[in-house]
Parts: sequence; C-alpha cells; structure tokens
Amino acid sequence: MRTKLLSVLVLTGIAQLMYASEESANTQALDLGEIQVVAVKKALPSMPEKQSRISQINVAPETGSALPNISVQQGGGTNLTQSTAMQLNEMAGVQMVGGNRPTTQSISMGGFSDDRVFVGIDGINNNLASFGHNQSRQLLSSALYKEVTASQSGSNIAYGNGNLGGAVNFETLDPSDLLGKDKEVGGKIGLGGATGDYSGDANAAVAFKTGDVSYLVDVVGGRSNNVRLGNGQTLPDSASNNLQYLLKTVWDISKAQTLKASFLSMQNIGLYPATVNKETYSKNPSSNFNFFQTQSMLDYHWNPDNPYIDLKAKLYYNENHLGSSPTNNGGGFALPQDVHVNTTGMQLSNVTTVYKQRLYYGAEYSYINGYDGYSSKTSANFPTANQQLYSAFLQDSWDIFSKLNITVGGRFNGYQSTSGNMNNDGSFFTKQASISYKVIDPLKVYLGYTEGYHIPSLQDLYLGGDHPNSGYVFLKFVPNPNLNPEIGHNKTLGFIYAQSLAHDQKINFSGNIFLNDIDNYILNSNIGFNAGAAINQNINISKAQLYGYNVSAQYQNHWFEVITNFTYTRGKTKSAYRNEDGNTIPAGSALPIPRAKGMVAFAVPIRVVDSTVQTRFDYALAQNHVPNNTPKVPGYALLSLAYQWQPNFVKGFTMSAGVDNLFDQYYQDYDGSTLVPAMGRSIYLQLNYRF
Repeated sequence: MRTKLLSVLVLTGIAQLMYASEESANTQALDLGEIQVVAVKKALPSMPEKQSRISQINVAPETGSALPNISVQQGGGTNLTQSTAMQLNEMAGVQMVGGNRPTTQSISMGGFSDDRVFVGIDGINNNLASFGHNQSRQLLSSALYKEVTASQSGSNIAYGNGNLGGAVNFETLDPSDLLGKDKEVGGKIGLGGATGDYSGDANAAVAFKTGDVSYLVDVVGGRSNNVRLGNGQTLPDSASNNLQYLLKTVWDISKAQTLKASFLSMQNIGLYPATVNKETYSKNPSSNFNFFQTQSMLDYHWNPDNPYIDLKAKLYYNENHLGSSPTNNGGGFALPQDVHVNTTGMQLSNVTTVYKQRLYYGAEYSYINGYDGYSSKTSANFPTANQQLYSAFLQDSWDIFSKLNITVGGRFNGYQSTSGNMNNDGSFFTKQASISYKVIDPLKVYLGYTEGYHIPSLQDLYLGGDHPNSGYVFLKFVPNPNLNPEIGHNKTLGFIYAQSLAHDQKINFSGNIFLNDIDNYILNSNIGFNAGAAINQNINISKAQLYGYNVSAQYQNHWFEVITNFTYTRGKTKSAYRNEDGNTIPAGSALPIPRAKGMVAFAVPIRVVDSTVQTRFDYALAQNHVPNNTPKVPGYALLSLAYQWQPNFVKGFTMSAGVDNLFDQYYQDYDGSTLVPAMGRSIYLQLNYRF
C-alpha cells in the first residue's frame, strides 16, 4: 500500500518541482436543483466516431432534480486556441467576452462577469478573476478538459462564493479518457495554426497504467503574434506565449474507492495593449504581463454501492499570480504589479438516498491570502489582506412520483476578512426551491427560486491609495471594510422538449426566462472631493435587478443538422447612486450589461469521403440600453465556414480547417463596460491524432 500511495503522489511531487522553476522565472518578469448546460467533448471516444464540428445538444431530465440538464456535445478536431471559447458561446445563457485570445477573456452570465461568476476547475474557484483593467483569470485549453458545465445563479448548491450571475466548471481529463477499456498505453498529439494572429499551437499527451494506478501527462502550448483586426489594422503589443499542462495520477484503491492527485499549471506571458481599454500614449503605455495560475489537488471518492454513501473529499491549493510592468518603466498612469492571491481549502460532500429522496449535503472551508510584491501605496497595487470562507449545505430532491419532482435546499455561509486594522465579517443563509412536471413524455416544465451570492473580495474591501499619476493627484481610492455581500434572488420559469422521431430524426428545444433581484449591489462611486482630487470608494446600493431569457434548439437527421441559441439580458438599478464620475444616477437606470447574442450553425455530413462541412453565423444585437452618459454599443454579424475530415483508413486521425469571420468584419467584444477589439478574418488548420 505504501508503494501505491507513493505512486499516487509522485507526479504531484514532480509537478511541484516544475512549478518551482516556473515561479522563479515568474518573479523575474450535484447538480441538484440546477438549470445546467453541459458541454461534453467527444474528441476522446474509445474509438473515434464520425462526427461533425457542430455541437450536439441532448436535453434530458436531470437525475433527482426538479430542473433540467442540457448537454452540448462538440465534435473533436477543433482549433486548439478556439474550441474553449466556441464551446462556451454555444451555451445559451453564457457570454464569452474577449474572443479566442487568453489575455482579455472573461465569462459573463446573467449580466455579471469577473468574480461575480463562479468559474471552477474540478469544482474549485480561483478567486482572482481580474484586477484593474486586467482580466487575470485564465481558461483551460480544450486539450485539458473533457466537460464544461454552466448553471444559473445559485442553482448548483455546491458552488458557493461567486455564484451570483451563474457558474461554469471545467472537469479535467483522467487517464481513462485516453486509455479506454483494454489499453495500458494511449495518447494524442495535435498541431495547428491560424492567420488571425499568425499563431501556432501544439498538444501532446500520454496516459499509461500499471496495476491499479494510472497516469496522465498532457501539455499544450502556443505562440500568438499581434492580432490583425477586421479593419486591416494590427493591434500592437498584443503578442503572447501560452503554456498549460496537466499531471494526474489515479489510484483505484478498490471497486468502491478512488484517489486522484493532480497538478495543473497555466501561464501566459506577453504584451498587454493599453488600447484594449484606452488610447496608448506616454502616460498610458502597454504593459509586459505574466499571468500564472496553478492548482494542486487530492480528490478522494468512496462509493460502496449502497444508498447511504457517495462520499467525496478534496484538498486543494491554488496560486494566482499577476505580474505586470509598463513598457515605459512606470511613468504615467501605469505602475509595476506583482499580485499574488493564494487559496488553501477543503471540500466534503455526501449523497444519501432514502424513501425516493436524494439528500445531498456537504461543507467547505477556504483561506485566501493576497499581497503585492510592489508597494507603491497607490491603487495600482493589491492590498495585503486575507479572507476565510466557510459554509455548509443540505439539499433534498424528492421524486414524488415519476412525473413530479420537488427540490429544496439551504446553505449557511460565513466569512472573515482582515487587512491591517480593518476587518469585515458576517454570516448569512441562502436557500433554493424548485418544482418540475413532465406534462407529456417529451415535454417538461419547471419553476425555480434560487439564491446566489458574492462576498466582497479583498480588492473590493481594501483597495486604496492615490491613482497612479506622474503629476498632480486627481483621484484617490478609499477602502470600505463595511461592504456587505451581494445576494441574488433568482426566479426562473422554463421548459425542455426532446424527442426522437422516425428516420433517425431528433429534435430538442428549450427555453427559460429569469428575474434576479440583487441586494447590496457593489459598484465604484464618487463620494466627494479633497484638495481638487476626486474621492472614490466601492459602495453597496440596496437594490438592483437583472432579467432576461435564453432559448436554444437543435434538429438532426441523416442528411444534416442545425443548432441555434439566443441569450438576452438586461439590468437596472432600483436605488439611486453617484457613479465614479460624480454624476447622480436615478433609480431605474440601466446597468452595464453585455449585448444580446446568438448563433446558428448548419452542418452536412459527406459520408462518402468521411467528411463534414459546416457554416456558422454568430451575431450580437446593438446595446442601446446603457448607463447614463455611456455611448451605445453597435452589434455585429460574423459568418464562418469549417471542414472536418476523419478518414476510415487512418483510425484516430482528424483534420479540421476553416475560416472564421469570413467577410473580415471589424467588431468589438463588450462586457458591459469595456470594448475589446476582436480578431478579423482568420484561416486555421488543425491536425489531431489519437493512439
């Protein structure tokens, strides 16, 4: 047993050594009661199937839940740099802001983004979504995960802090995903490139098994040069190098017990253009950046095949590092940053089934420590602070009879934050209730009430100091240790319709409307002036409201398949406040919300040559419902073409090629407050082989 335990931990030890060398370089430069969308990649079947590049949406009742589960299956062979963004954009209700490049990406759900959306990797949130104008959260390459799920605000009771607008979770690959049933060694390789930023990407992975222990090493890296925009211009200082790798060991202790040890590293190094937010000039230069994130985890699962025990326990340590240095060595509005936000924590959960009721209960604790290696005493640097989060939850999902399910649950949440002599602490209770009824065999309707929350982050509470400036001080930030948690009260009504018809036909259709009332909405406000300098502070306003709807549909037969979805979200304040510029914003004014967006894809298999062709249309409507004194945002429409070839005579090989933004349209992504220049026409080629 000692030998097996040593085998389980050996890769984690190797990973820590690799991490240590990278850190050195770095310093130098459950679904219960949830409305869930699941994207399950089919890139790694035991034997590669003939599949199109279009997604497959399968709508089915979720086990033991009043609310539906929607699965989106995407074909393999997509471009390494694009498929994560593409999968997220194919989910109704999910906005992928920032395009395909990792330096400016953000996920928006329910009108929220950044740390108001829970973005987890194997169920663990990274607690540093952004700082200043930098989107510091990194998203997994599609080469490293097998499933991505998305759920509405508060729906997944196991996801805690940050689940205000919704939650997205990536489940990383296991060795078994490459090995299949009877293989002891397996792997995959991939190579691709695109002309939109003259990028090149490569992926290599190997998995092997010895006795009860299996291992996985998966590495993906690439180089992206300056982005070419749709107007023919090039966005300067936008090149980067990206490296991600996953090491995982799985020990099948017995038929009932499994222990996993994993280490994930994601690093992106390059230049960050100031033109993403403002015009570049001497006082607002581009910056050299180094975004670095790691996750180390032990994951234990015990399921003795009885109705009382399905136990999961996780221990984890996450590090997030944001290093940034302006190209003019710190003059003007930009100063060096060396932000560290590290999280240590544990999760425990169990499922017990009694009398047709599925009881799901658990607890979580995390300790977050943040600091900045630079100390300029300005608002450019992260505060030295720490935060403890602790919670416990219980959920009961009851199949009253075969067509009717009722799910209720509650979650206790506590927190304590400290920075110097400033403290912020408290506790509160969130709850959920939902009911679903199968009207006829293919049609299910549901009604739900869920509560999500966002505890003020360390930067929300304690960010302070003068705004960086080489001349006079015109803006000061004041900490606010008295902020209260944001709590959402989300109401939703929806349906799913899924039916198989004659002649290999399938049709899926789903939709829902939602209304999310937010207590203690946090925003940046001007609270006065001192010696000619504006004084700003994060404040709570008592009420805000977000609302919208999501629809999706798919039709498939022997000759073609088509998929479409549309997401619409709006928001308004229900309390008056002063914005960061000192203007009074009356109650009922618009909140900064991303544009309504949608997509339509049409694919035709050409079986005689083992191929599939696809056309895809992505669009966003103009955003005219914007906050006072904020310009309206134009919409866009993009057409893309794709071709995929999976020859029968070379098992495991896939070639994908295509062109995105065929007509070279100039457009910008929009997260509700910032416009980000997006890539113009891009021709790509991707080769993948699985062995």
